[in-house]
Amino acid sequence: MDLISDTVFGELSFNGSWTKDVELTFLGVTSIVELIVEGNDDNESILDEQRDSFRKLKDFISMAEDAVFAYYQSVCDDYRSRYGDEADARMPVLSGKTGLSALTELTGVVVPMVMDSGEISIGFLPECSWDPEHGLGVKIINGQVEVGAQDLLT
Repeated sequence: MDLISDTVFGELSFNGSWTKDVELTFLGVTSIVELIVEGNDDNESILDEQRDSFRKLKDFISMAEDAVFAYYQSVCDDYRSRYGDEADARMPVLSGKTGLSALTELTGVVVPMVMDSGEISIGFLPECSWDPEHGLGVKIINGQVEVGAQDLLT
């Protein structure tokens, strides 16, 4: 396993992608999650755009939290109708995003390969009670947020 010490990311190990464990607070819960930094060429280089994305992580976390709550609100009725008696446990009606902390668990943050010069992007991988099979994915590219299943980030 290769190791590097990056000026922004710190020590990373390579196993298909550059990774390390980081402590983050997401929806009010602090936990250790996997940080995944995708390499960009045959040398698995980390680019400045990725470093810039990571430097903005706190701002991106806030954007992701707001987007997850908006997404939850938009799909809540549909999922609740499917769950019947389990609806209140798996997808309760929430009045604010703080209630999401009991229904989600952030497991990873992805700093993807740079597709376009200057692109600032990051992805969040929370597990969620309402769709344990597909989880939840939040992708932010140049300030535009998209929420869906975790395969959104592949």
